[in-house]
Amino acid sequence: MKRIYLILIAAVAITFTSCSDRDMDTVKPDTGQGAPIIDLPEGATQGKILVKFKPEAASFLDAAVTRSIGGAMTRSGISDMDIILQRIGTHKLERIFPIDNRTEERTRKAGLNLWYVIHFDEDTNLEQVAKDLSQVADVAKVQFSHIIQRSYDQLSQDLCINNNPAVLLVFWGTLSGMNDVTHLCFFDIPLISNIPNMVYLAPTCKEEYLAMLEWSIRQNEHPVAIRVPATDVITCGEPVETDYSVLNRYKVTHRGAKVAILALGSFYGLGQSVASLLKEKANIDATLINPRYITGVDNELMDELKADHELVITLEDGVLDGGFGEKITRYYGATNMKVLNFGAKKEFVDRYDIQEFLHANHLTDEQIVEDITAVIG
Repeated sequence: MKRIYLILIAAVAITFTSCSDRDMDTVKPDTGQGAPIIDLPEGATQGKILVKFKPEAASFLDAAVTRSIGGAMTRSGISDMDIILQRIGTHKLERIFPIDNRTEERTRKAGLNLWYVIHFDEDTNLEQVAKDLSQVADVAKVQFSHIIQRSYDQLSQDLCINNNPAVLLVFWGTLSGMNDVTHLCFFDIPLISNIPNMVYLAPTCKEEYLAMLEWSIRQNEHPVAIRVPATDVITCGEPVETDYSVLNRYKVTHRGAKVAILALGSFYGLGQSVASLLKEKANIDATLINPRYITGVDNELMDELKADHELVITLEDGVLDGGFGEKITRYYGATNMKVLNFGAKKEFVDRYDIQEFLHANHLTDEQIVEDITAVIG
């Protein structure tokens, strides 16, 4: 039976965690009356465990977060919990989904503000910690934390080697999502798209996302990941394709000349803005392309562009190194086609302002147009 996995990509030393109520393997606490313990301790990260609190604990946690501003939060404000936190040598208690005024209302509505990660003494018995935490009245779930290596192995070995037709929905894959250095969400493309047999799709709007999801569930040929649109929910109001079985076929949404803009996924809107501004400022009618497939190159279309284009630019809502744009640059490497890749630098950033971050990475429409005209005159 086809399985659909919801995957949160959250950065750096990424842990793939569920943070959902779907059925999972669970280890029941000894008394049978405590919170369920999710997953198994084998291979779990020492000194780290995930906890979901009950809604009635939210006010205590919010107050603790406020008190900890300027330093590390080590206590919850819940007496039974804090006794355990002190005993296990907790040096940090933090929300998995950091506070972000732009998304906080939705985060709370989904109950994601109740998920916390506890960092404690690595010498402490991890399984016993889970059992103790499960007995706290305000705890709804306890979950072991597994490092990225295990998740990568499962993607590569369990899914891709066998062409297991599972469907992965990748949430928060964007520069505009969580901005805490421990929860950066823009390294997913290099991680997922370079595993053989994986098909990674990047929808640009609600209709395209739903069509890709429907196709991915019904097909039985490939493991498929879908980068769920993470910024504004855009309705294109136009018919979209429903069959994506012919892989790596990009969609030309406007045919122009001289410059081709490959605007991937949630950066398609930026591509539209760049095309409009380029027409206004340089009188260049650019070709606009929706790549749709992150994992491959449309060789036929790329060859067609050589006839009447001088420059191809790529726009991706993620880190450049190992990303989508580099595939296009490599394809044109031995030709006369010029290529510019736009995305984020590979670096750790913390608590950044998104507009300042985009500007620093030359990701505003005006900067991109300036770069284009500097190359082709």
